Amino acid sequence: HSKVLPAVAILEMIEEENSTQQNSSMSMPEHVQGDLKKLAEWLMYHNFDSYMNVYASIRSNILLRSIQGLKDYQKANSLTMASPSTGTVPSPGSPVLRSKFRHSGAGEPGKKSRFSYALEKRASKMFQKATAAVENYSMGYSRKMESKEDTVSDRESENFLILATAMLKLMQIESQLMLGVIPMAHRLKIFEIISRDSFELLFADGDSISARIKRSIGRHEYSAILTIFPIIRCLQTLQPNFDEIFNGSVNNKATKLTVLFKTFQSNGMKALENFIENIRNEQTSALPKDGTVHELTSNVLMFLENLTEYTDIVASILVQDTNYNQNQLVAQKHMDENTKRGLLGSYIRRVLQQLNLTLVTCSDFYYEHSIKAIFRLNNACYILKCLQGSILLDLLKTKEPDCQQNYIEMMEDQKKAYLISTWKKIEDKLFGADDIPVAVLQAGKLRDRDRQIIKDKFSAFNREMDEIGRLQQTYAVPDSELRTTLRRASQKYIGPKYREFYDKYANVQFTKNA
Repeated sequence: HSKVLPAVAILEMIEEENSTQQNSSMSMPEHVQGDLKKLAEWLMYHNFDSYMNVYASIRSNILLRSIQGLKDYQKANSLTMASPSTGTVPSPGSPVLRSKFRHSGAGEPGKKSRFSYALEKRASKMFQKATAAVENYSMGYSRKMESKEDTVSDRESENFLILATAMLKLMQIESQLMLGVIPMAHRLKIFEIISRDSFELLFADGDSISARIKRSIGRHEYSAILTIFPIIRCLQTLQPNFDEIFNGSVNNKATKLTVLFKTFQSNGMKALENFIENIRNEQTSALPKDGTVHELTSNVLMFLENLTEYTDIVASILVQDTNYNQNQLVAQKHMDENTKRGLLGSYIRRVLQQLNLTLVTCSDFYYEHSIKAIFRLNNACYILKCLQGSILLDLLKTKEPDCQQNYIEMMEDQKKAYLISTWKKIEDKLFGADDIPVAVLQAGKLRDRDRQIIKDKFSAFNREMDEIGRLQQTYAVPDSELRTTLRRASQKYIGPKYREFYDKYANVQFTKNA
């Protein structure tokens, strides 16, 4: 009655509620269970307790082969899903997802169809948002081709989560099978023997993924952090169940799971901090020539928006850092929703503070003051609208209540800087030190020199307007509302000044063409 559980059955079992009770693939008929109990009682009564080692060996082998079979199934599935041209596995966000679990050949089509739908729904959900968010995400670094052995695909991370969940389900079944067969005093020891090899397989996969994610973070590939969060969430969910199964065990496998969990958390903390450092070290070579929104800005906001999907996980990482939890006043196990939001809000504030500093530093490399102001204005506008259009604003307000007003004031300051830098030369031409006194104009006693000064003023105005027009055509303001605001502000700023200048000389005979 000890049979290896097929991979398809394990995956369907994961999808079923109360699967340990409903699944019959590993259970035994009642009369067989009754016979085993009687045999066990007789053997223990006559001090033949060596049967427990035989039981443990058989069940350990079955469990290991079941887990290994699932791994082999996942590997084969991944290979068949690889793109013919690139040999890479498509991400869960890819259109290929819809067909990647299809099977060919005869045998149980209905069962496989149900499995396909169930696994697709479960596995893809874990990574779809993260994958869609990090495609082409490089934080300004040029991507280099790396060996497949040194990167972690979304599919590999999915498979690990499924493997961990499957391990829990199978261990719960093993726990039920032992009842009545293994005496209570020996169950933990036998349970450890049964699970040892299978756990080693699971831990080896987890350690490998963790190590490669750590190396990816070291290469500034921050998309890796969005791969960590679903893993941490899954392990965090499974941990209490593993603790319950191994409660009282000396060589607690759940403790090893905790170590693996903390390793992923440590990698996550390092990635979050290095992310801020990477913003600080952003190169100016990527500065847009037209003053539009910096790629760094859009990448940072995209990253932050995706962090909000993992508020609980990010908070559980940040609470361990004194930068966010001074004097360790907040206990991880007693965090309420407001505390979690506040911790993430603190991180968002630090990221945006560094982003603003970096953008100001980058803008100083523009030669023209007007495009410098446009660049700062574009980025401030983009950040504000991203905050307003998502939960980011509410999270940031937990630590910076006036953040929205601060960005509005920042935009006002840059708008003024843009207007002054754009129209200053024209103002100087219109109202320079060489202005003709009004008394002279009213008296109508203009000298030739005076007439030439007036003609030069109009000519200079036309030249400066042409130059401003040429420069403005090279600038970009992607936000239509901001474009309209700047146009109206320019009209309101320079219009009255030119009208004053025009009215002053409109009735003066300073040229034959007037």
